[in-house]
Amino acid sequence: METRSFLVAVGLPPGDPLGLPTSKKRFTDGAQYRVEIPSTEGPRIDVAWRYE
Repeated sequence: METRSFLVAVGLPPGDPLGLPTSKKRFTDGAQYRVEIPSTEGPRIDVAWRYE
């Protein structure tokens, strides 16, 4: 079974809804979206390093 056929069989749309309008919302600097890259140096790492 092809992917699109499977999606339809389980009740999902066969692809992206390309007919949707583009959002006019923006961040204060005019950016349309943000990407967050999580860091491995969170607070737990800092505490663990101090008490080893």
